[in-house]
Amino acid sequence: MRNLTQANVTDALIRSFDETPDARLKEILCAAVRHIHEFAQEVHLTQEEWLYAMHALLRAGKISDERRNEFIMFSDTLGLSALVDLMNRGNGERETAASQLGPFFVDNLPVASSSTVDLLRNFPGEPVLFAGAVQGRDGAAIAGAQVDLWQTDNDGLYDVQRPELEESRFRCRLRTDAHGRFIVKTIKPLGYTAPMDGPGGEMLTATHRNIWRPGHFHFMVQAAGFRTIVTELFPEGDRHLDNDVAFGVRESLVIDMPLCGSEEVARQFEMPVPFTKVDYTFRMTER
Repeated sequence: MRNLTQANVTDALIRSFDETPDARLKEILCAAVRHIHEFAQEVHLTQEEWLYAMHALLRAGKISDERRNEFIMFSDTLGLSALVDLMNRGNGERETAASQLGPFFVDNLPVASSSTVDLLRNFPGEPVLFAGAVQGRDGAAIAGAQVDLWQTDNDGLYDVQRPELEESRFRCRLRTDAHGRFIVKTIKPLGYTAPMDGPGGEMLTATHRNIWRPGHFHFMVQAAGFRTIVTELFPEGDRHLDNDVAFGVRESLVIDMPLCGSEEVARQFEMPVPFTKVDYTFRMTER
């Protein structure tokens, strides 16, 4: 490789993967090299700009931990997460549409002992009774499906953004009952800005981008024999539905949240009156 030039360095790099035993890995790496090299040549990337990017990646790694992933934030705000979702799951024609996992998912929660979970307790916020169901495409109930829900509090913050908390808040993992149903008592999630204290936030500031996400419920639904759903549900009326910084909104994921003043329903579920009631069915497809 002593005769490398601008014209042949890309081909030399691609040849270095010739012995890769995993064909898919080889395909991905070779394509990545071609596109990265084409990008660098197209914009005539300077050494100073390259070094700035390397430092930004270093800072993204330092700011990331089990509570926050700055690389996912980059992926979301650059539309890569949305593109991967749309390529692999579409807009929800066959199943509930996919949307961002986001940087604040926690994967070590215990499973609740009941399919009804109270996250509301005495926390401030607009009370919501979320009545969910999980079904196959044929409408058959999926009992025992694992459902993760996580959302912001009344300040627009996730629990992992509050280091003073000793336990999770507005986050749960449960299983659907014999009829594929579950209930979560919670509050209406508030919108929030993308984290602005890292290199991802610097990119948004430098480009004068909108930095807001509309309020949303995050869900992950898993069941044996079915494709996992990772999605978000967005209350209708939020002013950022059409300019979400993370490009996560899909028409089929925008939900109505009608106000309920029924004393009978409130007593049944021990909800304050009035409250917002959401009825939503997640549809899964077989693997």
